[in-house]
Amino acid sequence: MNPSASQKIAQFACDFELKDAPAEIVAKAKSILLDGIGLCFATTDMDYADISCRLVQGFGGTPEATIIGRSFKAPAVWAVLVNGIQIHGHDYDDTHAGSVAHTAPVIAPLALAFGERSQLQGVHILEALVLGLECDCRVGLASRGGFHKRGFHTTALAGAMGGVIAAAKALGLSPEQTCHAQGIVGSTAAGLREAYLSGGSWTKMLHPAWAAHAASVAALMAQQGFTGTPTVYEGRFGLFKSHLHPDDADYSALLDDLGQRWEIRNIDFKPYPCGVINHAFIESVFKLQQQQDIAVDAIKEVVCYIHPDAAQTVCEPIPTKRRPQSGYHAKFSLPFAVAAALVDREVTLKTFSDEKVKDPDILKVVDRVDYQIDPDSPYPATYPGKIEIRMTDGRMLTHHQPHNKGSRENPMTAAEIKEKFYSNATHKITRAQADAIYNCIRNLEDLKDSRILSGYLNP
Repeated sequence: MNPSASQKIAQFACDFELKDAPAEIVAKAKSILLDGIGLCFATTDMDYADISCRLVQGFGGTPEATIIGRSFKAPAVWAVLVNGIQIHGHDYDDTHAGSVAHTAPVIAPLALAFGERSQLQGVHILEALVLGLECDCRVGLASRGGFHKRGFHTTALAGAMGGVIAAAKALGLSPEQTCHAQGIVGSTAAGLREAYLSGGSWTKMLHPAWAAHAASVAALMAQQGFTGTPTVYEGRFGLFKSHLHPDDADYSALLDDLGQRWEIRNIDFKPYPCGVINHAFIESVFKLQQQQDIAVDAIKEVVCYIHPDAAQTVCEPIPTKRRPQSGYHAKFSLPFAVAAALVDREVTLKTFSDEKVKDPDILKVVDRVDYQIDPDSPYPATYPGKIEIRMTDGRMLTHHQPHNKGSRENPMTAAEIKEKFYSNATHKITRAQADAIYNCIRNLEDLKDSRILSGYLNP
């Protein structure tokens, strides 16, 4: 009998050693980890982070893993929950092109927590990190956008499957146990797009966090002998056929060239703290402002040309997107992001505050921002933005940004990624403390004791 998809992935994961990955992939994984750690520090003063911490602290249990930026530790299965929420809270984390999945808020907490729990050396933390990121991306890519179309959040579903590989690797599970772990976590993979397309609730930021928690529990259960279905992906009622019905997945995207084709290369960093679909449009505004004198009061209309699937997320329904209910809700509003960029000439963490969404100057422009469907857009393979600004004097200003900043085609530089980390981390810690974390992650393969790193993360 031919091995199932989960059996193939399990064998690959167990055989994998860090030396099998190209140096550029290891470096990219380190940058993703560093980005996630910085975001944890940037959210420590947010209400949703405080609530999550209080809840987990109240559970008690063995202090196995660090809650980043906090003064206490928790069982690994709960530490990943809080850290996942903190990384994803500002929606400033990475996105994998092709699957539209965020990877760091699931995989980084797992690699760190189970690395600390098992007192792993840095090289083994990196192995778990690289494997988790790669499998996360591949599951999302295999869905061919179908998870989103069916109303599911790819970050949550793909994250649970990639996350359990990271946890299994950190725990040293056998191929058989790793197969069982996938079968277990597949029944807990969940996340509804309604969480962020309707209103401004915090539920979306729970999705990757719960995926990390579910992956933790599944891996630990498999370690103890609990069994899971070996056909969790391709079975008649497996993850793909149940969630993509009536379509099926691209199994070549999931399984072909494991260890040769690295989807980690296609993980994009975010220069702006909002939905990545908005980014190229924001950049188009900035490019036009550099080229033209654009008086905001003289703008007659702004038209954004966008793929229909992307429009579902950031443009529809347009009345709601023009009046976001909260700063978090505004992160998924293209009209608000474009208007804020036009008025403030910057987009930062402050742009998406509950106070800012009531700014009358921005709201006056929001009402002039509309969208039209661009059926030729290559989304989600890339995240383009095409914008027209029609002025009252008759001028038509246009700009097409084919690739968002942070993508492979238009990457953030190493200096920009480093500066983003420091900017986020120093919300909570000193520059010297940030230096220690930065240097530790950059040389993580040389780390002999994970407790050194955890000491930096728990100031």
